[in-house]
Amino acid sequence: MGKRTAGILITVIAATAGLAPAAVASASVATKVDPCKLITASAAGALAKPFEISSATPITKKGCEYQLRGTGSNDTESGPLILSLDPLKIYKINKAIVHKVKPVSGLGAGAYQAIDGAGEPVVGFSGKKQGVTLAGGFDAPTLIAIAKTFNTQIK
Repeated sequence: MGKRTAGILITVIAATAGLAPAAVASASVATKVDPCKLITASAAGALAKPFEISSATPITKKGCEYQLRGTGSNDTESGPLILSLDPLKIYKINKAIVHKVKPVSGLGAGAYQAIDGAGEPVVGFSGKKQGVTLAGGFDAPTLIAIAKTFNTQIK
């Protein structure tokens, strides 16, 4: 190993060691909630407009894309539902950039429904340490009903 390679290696090790305490602190604050397990099949099937969960695919560590398909009298509705878990700071920023924000009862004091930049409905609510945002191919009442099936797990 040449002097230059050794110098780079030592710099990388020192930088990594310097970041380790921050990574440990960040991990201790991180959520233990799996976003792909928040919406259950039984909860989705028990909605006024019942749904089946075709799939739940992680899109990030704190995000999941559910594919929902309507059942029974609701068999024509289907589409993706994006669930995002965010630190409160990010949740507040996301809430500030959406349009036509209205409060939502039954999900907590900071819960809202809004329209995103693409003109699609968004529903959000928060707990003590994180916020949840639901978006996708569904109307606001459906997103609110889905959020109410698991909101106590976040609080």
